[in-house]
Amino acid sequence: MGFINLPRQDLGVQPNATTAPQDYCIQKALGLTAGQPIPNLAAEAAAIIWVFFGLSTVFLGLRVYCKIWRGRGLWWDDHILIASWLAFLGDAVMSQRAFDYGFGKYPCDINPLNIPKILFQGSGLGASFGIFAIVWSKTSFAFTILRISKETKIRYFVIALTIIMNIAMTLQFIFVWARCDPVEKLWKFGMAEGKCWDSRVTNYYGVFAGSLSGVADIILALLPWTLLRGLQMKKKEKIGVIVAMSMGVFVGIVSFVKSSMILTRGGPYFTYHGTALLTWAGIEIGVTVMACCIPVLRVLFRDLHDATKKSGQTSGSFKLSQWSAGTTAKTKTRGTVGNTTGSTTIASSRWDFDRITLPDRSGDDDTKHLKGSAD
Repeated sequence: MGFINLPRQDLGVQPNATTAPQDYCIQKALGLTAGQPIPNLAAEAAAIIWVFFGLSTVFLGLRVYCKIWRGRGLWWDDHILIASWLAFLGDAVMSQRAFDYGFGKYPCDINPLNIPKILFQGSGLGASFGIFAIVWSKTSFAFTILRISKETKIRYFVIALTIIMNIAMTLQFIFVWARCDPVEKLWKFGMAEGKCWDSRVTNYYGVFAGSLSGVADIILALLPWTLLRGLQMKKKEKIGVIVAMSMGVFVGIVSFVKSSMILTRGGPYFTYHGTALLTWAGIEIGVTVMACCIPVLRVLFRDLHDATKKSGQTSGSFKLSQWSAGTTAKTKTRGTVGNTTGSTTIASSRWDFDRITLPDRSGDDDTKHLKGSAD
């Protein structure tokens, strides 16, 4: 993802009589870097990307396990999130390949034969995987909002926002492969025939698409406040649900940070300075996947905590089998639902967003339907 807006410029700066030896490659050409370590950001960047991929894998694995164990099965938001994770895997692998070929170093320290490989696997394949990983993860959360909300206006708004976001990111994917004609010129710098777009076109569009993605994150993160305003539940429980479903705010912040780097991380030394952009793209994907999983995992850890506490009060010991046979799906207990003064009252503290159908405030039907989390 971080490669997508890199401008096409010469990969080296040749010193001349009027050039001051102020940057690394010029200093190296003048023989001023002998004995100095070669600057390389690859190891640090790769570690960050793989750490966030690993964390997202754990979160997603627990989400899927929780859904299946509690007998609910997987819905569209789960399948879309799994597709996002697979795209993240492709992005991480392509990023690692680019690092292996020298991305993270200054161009003058990279074997010229590896430059086309970096551009094809990074600027082409890696960017494509990254784009879909980002937009699919955010689409997954939008589908979650659609599943729990029955209010027509909110549903139409979320659908429109999701469509706009997907169109914007799909255009970004198209620009990856359409900006050079023939397409091979994208990674073959020595290719004389053909032409490529002005790098400012893809750069500025990348800023626009990234900023739009960040705005969508924040909007989707704030919607739960609207969805839950009419529900009467324990204050602690309501705050926990809202916080769990509002983690997208942090995703939006990461999107803005990444987008702010697009115009400043190119240039002739993009193989070095562009590493930060690639790293933040990986962080954005990982944080988004984890944010989508937190609402489900919140219920998992709450039930586990309650089961542990209850077991400690009785026998002083706790076994995982007790939890699975107790407060989770194995216990078919419904929370009591009451309807007073037009609002929804939840007598049971076992509120789980994954099993709730929110009331349609725009309709004439006053029926408020909720399912307890233990179901």
